[in-house]
This record gives sequence, C-alpha cells and structure tokens, in this order.
Amino acid sequence: MGRPYPEIDLRTITDVDLVARRAEYPQLERLLQHLGFTPSTARSHELRHEHHVQYFRERQPRRVMAELHWTPFYMLYSSPAADEAALSRAAPHTYDGTDFTLLDPEDTLLSLVLHLAMHRYRGQLKWAVDIAAALDHFGPQLSWPTLWDRAERLGASRALAFGLWLCGHVLQEPGVEVSPRRELRWHLLRHLTPHDGLVHAHPQPESWRRTLTDLSLCDTLLDGLRHVAFKATEVHERKRPHRLPGWMTRRGLQRSR
Repeated sequence: MGRPYPEIDLRTITDVDLVARRAEYPQLERLLQHLGFTPSTARSHELRHEHHVQYFRERQPRRVMAELHWTPFYMLYSSPAADEAALSRAAPHTYDGTDFTLLDPEDTLLSLVLHLAMHRYRGQLKWAVDIAAALDHFGPQLSWPTLWDRAERLGASRALAFGLWLCGHVLQEPGVEVSPRRELRWHLLRHLTPHDGLVHAHPQPESWRRTLTDLSLCDTLLDGLRHVAFKATEVHERKRPHRLPGWMTRRGLQRSR
C-alpha cells in the first residue's frame, strides 16, 4: 500500500475480513463473541447463501465490523477443493509486531479482482487502487501462468481478465497488458459496465442488467445460468418467510459435489 497510500490511515476501511476454513467457523465465532462482537441479524441467511457472516461491535467513535469468510473466492467461484488449496498455500507474515497469515500473491490478487466482479465492477475506486497496489507490491513474485491457471480452474478467467483490463483503463496504469476478448459476453460486460462506475460509485443497475452481467461473470454459460438461478433463490428467501429446498441453493450444489 506504500505507493498509493504513503500512510495506511489514508485508505478508508469499513471492515476487517477474516478467512478461515468452514469447519473452524464455530470456534472463531465464539472468539469474536468473546471479543464483544455480535452476529448480523441475517446470520442464518448468510450461512445458507453467502460467503461470510458479518459481526459488529459498538466502539466509540464508530461501530467496528468484522466479516468471517470461509472462502477467498466468494460463493460464485468457491469450491471446497479450491478453498482448501488456497488456505493451505497461505503463509505467516509479521507487520508492526503482529503475526498473521496471508494468502499467497496469486490467490491475493485473484481474490481482490473477484471481489470487484462480485460487485459487478461498480462501487469504490479504492478497490481498483488496491489491485494496482497489489500488482506493484508483488512485482516479480507474481507468477502470471499460475494466476491464469487458478482462474481457469475456478471458471473465473473472464472475470479476472475483465477486472484487470478495467482497472488499467480507469487508472491508466494496467500493470499487465490484458487485451479485450473477441467474444459476446466480453462485449456484454463492456456495454453493461460504465467506465466511470468505480470513480462515481455507481449503484447496482436494474434487474435485467444485473442478470446479463451475472451471466457473463462465469467462463461457461452453464455456470452463468446456475449463478443466476442461485441468485434468484437467495433473493426469494431474503424477501419471503419460507425456505426453498436445500438443493436449490449454491451450498446445496457444493455439498452434492
């Protein structure tokens, strides 16, 4: 972060993301509660449909939020095997006298870009700056063949390529040359994603644009259709009091695998 943010306090932070194996979740939840955090009122829904649960602690002058993730690749690209492999590659680090564990360079950059994709390439400019900072920080440590191989295994190579291309376009500092792809869903993403969507924090678009964007985020059309169907299940259960069968959720599909 040193180049874009000479002082770390200049980068606004709204929450702290913690990533752990799902089997470790109960123990970590107890630890967070011991530290004074309380889970989101949507905890049951998040456990069923999301990639994290939010926890809050009231602390002056403002509330502190922590998100406990069980995948670094979000629900769209998550799989038990990929999540376990990424966490197994994580290595210990020390910063300012504090020990912690970080994902390796390729998984870190992939997670940052897929976070941008999960927000349909809209939101906050700092997310693009984070990606540029990671590219600058890792430099020669980053193995591009490894990065692209992992993205392809997740079905996320288009999401990665478009995110890197968009960040380079917005910041005029690509870090790596990513050529636009000659395919329909790439052109759809370009048409549906305003180039200033990160600069001006554009809100999420109307439903038909969200659906087309979600279809284009996966490498295969079948995975895109699954993603749209799972989103529909999630929205249905969020707005209505009854549950649909478990196999209709993304987590149900993962369990069946």
